Amino acid sequence: MKNIKFKTLTMVQRIYFAHLLTLRRPKWEVDSSSDALIEAKVDPIPHQVEAAQFVFRNPFQGGVILGDEVGLGKTIETGLVLSQLWAEGKRKILILAPKSLRHQWQDELKDLFYLDSEIIDTKSYSMVEKGIYPDPLTSTQGIYITNEHFVAKYETKIRKSKWDLVVIDEAHKLRNVWKPANNQAKRAKAVRSAIQDFKKMLLTATPMQNNLMELYGLTTFLDPYALGTADSFKRNFISISEDELEDKLAELKHRIGKFFKRELRQNVQSFIPYTNRNAVTIPFDPTENEEELRFAFENYLKDPNTVALPPIANGFLRLVYFKLLASSSFALKNSLNNLYIKLIYNSILIDDKVLYSELIDSIHNKLTLPDGKESQELINFKRVLFKNVSDKSFEGLKLHLEENINFTSFLKEEGAEDNYDDDDLESADFSDNEIKPHNERIKLESDLILHLIDLSRQLTKNSKGAALVHALEQQFKRAKENNWPEKAVVFTEFKTTQDYVISVLEQSGLDVKNDIVIFNGDSGTAEERRQLVEDFRNQKKIFLTTEAGAEGLNLQFCNLIINYDLPWNPQRIEQRIGRCHRYGQKLDVVVVNFANKKNVADQRILELLKTKFQLFEGTFGASNTVLGEIESGTDIEKEILKIYLTCRNEDEISSKFEELLNGNSEEREQKFAQAKEIILKNFDEEVQSKLKSLEREIKNEIDKKTETTKDVILSCLPEFSFDEGYKSFLAGPNNIGLNPSQRYSFSKDTALELITARHPSFEKIKESRVNGIKISFEYTGNHNISMVEGLVGERGTFAIIKATLLGIEVKEVLVPIFVKQDGSILDRETGDKLLTVQAKESKNSVSETLNLESYNNTLEDFLKEEIQLLNEYNEDLYNEEIDKLDSYFEDLQELRKREIADIENEMSKRKKERRKLKLDQTREINIKIQRLKGLIIKKEEEITQLRKEASDKEKQRLKELNDLSEIKLESQLLAFGEFEIV
Repeated sequence: MKNIKFKTLTMVQRIYFAHLLTLRRPKWEVDSSSDALIEAKVDPIPHQVEAAQFVFRNPFQGGVILGDEVGLGKTIETGLVLSQLWAEGKRKILILAPKSLRHQWQDELKDLFYLDSEIIDTKSYSMVEKGIYPDPLTSTQGIYITNEHFVAKYETKIRKSKWDLVVIDEAHKLRNVWKPANNQAKRAKAVRSAIQDFKKMLLTATPMQNNLMELYGLTTFLDPYALGTADSFKRNFISISEDELEDKLAELKHRIGKFFKRELRQNVQSFIPYTNRNAVTIPFDPTENEEELRFAFENYLKDPNTVALPPIANGFLRLVYFKLLASSSFALKNSLNNLYIKLIYNSILIDDKVLYSELIDSIHNKLTLPDGKESQELINFKRVLFKNVSDKSFEGLKLHLEENINFTSFLKEEGAEDNYDDDDLESADFSDNEIKPHNERIKLESDLILHLIDLSRQLTKNSKGAALVHALEQQFKRAKENNWPEKAVVFTEFKTTQDYVISVLEQSGLDVKNDIVIFNGDSGTAEERRQLVEDFRNQKKIFLTTEAGAEGLNLQFCNLIINYDLPWNPQRIEQRIGRCHRYGQKLDVVVVNFANKKNVADQRILELLKTKFQLFEGTFGASNTVLGEIESGTDIEKEILKIYLTCRNEDEISSKFEELLNGNSEEREQKFAQAKEIILKNFDEEVQSKLKSLEREIKNEIDKKTETTKDVILSCLPEFSFDEGYKSFLAGPNNIGLNPSQRYSFSKDTALELITARHPSFEKIKESRVNGIKISFEYTGNHNISMVEGLVGERGTFAIIKATLLGIEVKEVLVPIFVKQDGSILDRETGDKLLTVQAKESKNSVSETLNLESYNNTLEDFLKEEIQLLNEYNEDLYNEEIDKLDSYFEDLQELRKREIADIENEMSKRKKERRKLKLDQTREINIKIQRLKGLIIKKEEEITQLRKEASDKEKQRLKELNDLSEIKLESQLLAFGEFEIV
């Protein structure tokens, strides 16, 4: 094939380059990441490669914290690490991620790195416990995605599994592990206990939000010796004077630098060309009927003593209903019916059959058609009321309720379960004030709900729905003018709202089957979800989704996002926008929001999200710093809910939102702000220069490997044929395991099987050995290599040896040894260059068996540099481990010394106090002074014991390190024979 450019290699060269491409390297070298990058559907971005190398830098560490700012590719960094482990046969991986991000992890590992994974949770694992499915925790390999709740629940089983790596996404959720026991700390402690024996990657953009102890808490997942005990850390790095502050923080930064890495957006903007996001606000003017319903329902929600909203979920359900009210007045109809059903349930729970009958008769009369027939609304009402109840009577319903009533069922009835995960439910503002409902209260409330149902039935149109149609027309017109895709992702918070929006879009002329993708938590398997995305990509205009669509779909082929409902949680909004505004988006992203002209709170929420959190405009969106100022998005939801519940007029609402807009969620100590600045900032020209240098190195390495792979494979094929675009080839007959009739490719841009150095065909090539062969290097007229040019006419013998250096890390080195006739030996670099020269081979020129031992001195001489580098690496780790232990025990000794100083101060005060008293009044003070002296002796004994422990621990670690750091050499002969250069 003349048109495809490749270098024809001899058998010796094929063996040499096949081994060269697949050498085992320390995982912290660039080489180790390049294979994964060649195969993966990602561009080589230097900070991500650097992060992957950082993970593997110290095998003695319990893991690392990667604290890159939002949007810099934590999944890609993890994928590179997982690909490397997978290639080495380390294939038991556990990933802990929030419920809303689990599918994102699964999809991106599959799409970008071809790594399959399985999502496991408490519900699916119950099938394992019943013996229906095999237990994934006992399997020998697999990537499993779950959350911390599952790990905490099955702590013992997780601990007994042999995990090669545990990845914790959004790791800051576990940062309070250092605190005394509370619900959150208990779970974090259980997670830490479950995974303590395994290597870990903690991923978080906000490693500390409120104080330095949170950073300390995360480090305890990695290594108990890293930063001392909680008490010593507080005393040595927090409870310090202004004079000590700068030095102590510098020391802390140095110590965490061994396991904590953070990259900033400003350092990598030249490598990640993000587009802008632009906000469009569409105001709408509700009708009088809509406003009357809103006011009446808001007043109902502000009443703390309602029966239909039970005290156990008082705050949380009110939050849901306030948001539902802002979502859609039409969707509210179902909710009002659901609230009425709760009143019927309560009449049963207080065992009032007469009241039950009155309530049933009232709703039946309200929802019956004028001709006496049941309306569809009444049919739906009865279906929900008697769901899963076989005996549809007072007694049957009573029996069912006693066994089945629960809080989370309320969320499902409102179509809101996609919005909330376990964390939200745990942190919900539940009230402990149990109110026993009585029939008068239930009757009064039922009349009010019936009135609200009346108001909702008077609505003939929804102003917000009309605003949506206007927004789509406006933005699609703009898209056409700019040659953008006429596509929009439309988010609603509730499935009931989603149903209403479907009807609005149908009335506007769109066809549900051909124009609209409907996506929510019931959208099926991962494969079915992918197909819905493909339908949107290829043909449909609207991707109508609940919060389930913010779980990690990649929709960067669309640049229009419409928030039909606007969550109050800024992190949820950022997650939504991130579906389109992400790496790979080529256009500016437009984010459309709606504002109710008559609802001041609605307008101020939008202002809060725009101004304080900077969500809708700029290159990157929500500021890490600002998001870090709140405990979580749930806190903002609670603050907004308080405003809704307590403010009685527009002035009060505006005033409270002004406080929320301008104030931080809590007072920031200047000392902590300074600590964050010193520890988390790392911006300078040196960082950018280093990343640019690494970018060039990665690109050169990938290009070189790709070309060499092509040369090796094509040189092994007697016949092959490329397609017209040279993107794929038919292998033809061969002896390296390729299917002769199958198309392969050297480019990952095709969907064909990719040939890289990890392909099984390379193992076939590497099995070959060449003994006693003559190779003629045809230099003259074909090459221009200065160090080879002076060797034309030389001849001699050669051997290609694969050396394996075994120590803390394994490093394989390929050593070509060329011995000239005069006995002199070509240096290693010249030997490497010589093997790139065009050559021919002839067999059986050397009949005697090669004596490998005669090459040993040369081999060891050639390996001096590698051995020295490995020794330096070993020495660095050696010193790092000893320094860590020294620092740990020094911290504890310093704590004891400070405690002694405190006791001495207290004793000094007591002595001064004693001098002012008469002799017969000093007995009690003398007893206290003696106790203080005893405490000092005890603390001094503890210091002595700590010194002994430090010495013993260091001796133990030194022995471990000495055993591991001794470098052993193994060698394997791959080829030998004669050579000549012509």
